[in-house]
Amino acid sequence: MLTHIHLRTADHRTAVGQQEEVVLQDGTRLVLNTDTVLNVAFSSQQREIYLLRGETAFAVAPDVTRPFTVRSQNTTTTALGTKFVVQTRSDSVTVTVAEHAVRVSSPTRPTSPMIVRAGQQISYSADGGWSAARSVDANRVSAWQRGKMIFESQPLGTVVADLNRYRRGHIFILNPSLRALPVTGVFDIDDPDAALRTIEQTLGIRDTNLSPYFLFLH
Repeated sequence: MLTHIHLRTADHRTAVGQQEEVVLQDGTRLVLNTDTVLNVAFSSQQREIYLLRGETAFAVAPDVTRPFTVRSQNTTTTALGTKFVVQTRSDSVTVTVAEHAVRVSSPTRPTSPMIVRAGQQISYSADGGWSAARSVDANRVSAWQRGKMIFESQPLGTVVADLNRYRRGHIFILNPSLRALPVTGVFDIDDPDAALRTIEQTLGIRDTNLSPYFLFLH
């Protein structure tokens, strides 16, 4: 469980709505997305990142003598090339590869790691283990690195979960039937409330504010 001690002592972290680029001592470049916490552990034998929360894009500097791995929840992602993204949520980890490939493993498959290649994405959950690798739209997946959110017929429930990552407080959906409504659009991540207003107008739904931090869709 992530505690306030982890937050205070983490090597790198971003606040809600903040992004940060970090260059590590080996030349590897990281882009931390909103509300991300991670630690760095480099030695003469290995390079390890502990992604405690959030989402980070990695552009890994080559070093054949020291593997580069990202550990998050019960998963390990080892770079076999350069560019990939790891996102951790409360119940899952998702790895997306932009260039070359990575090797993923977990305690459920300690002797059977899987290779995920450029243009593919794979997810892990404690209950379901690893999903099959699937092809993804790299432009849509990496949009947050350009300050955008891109949705293509995504369920409103999924869209609201993403909006909640970029704003303080929380958006709730009161009517469960609204969760399946499809949302398509390109929005700025630095103004999630404007995105929400556009979505409400498009779908014909309304919101109620009970405080600056709690908003209910109905």
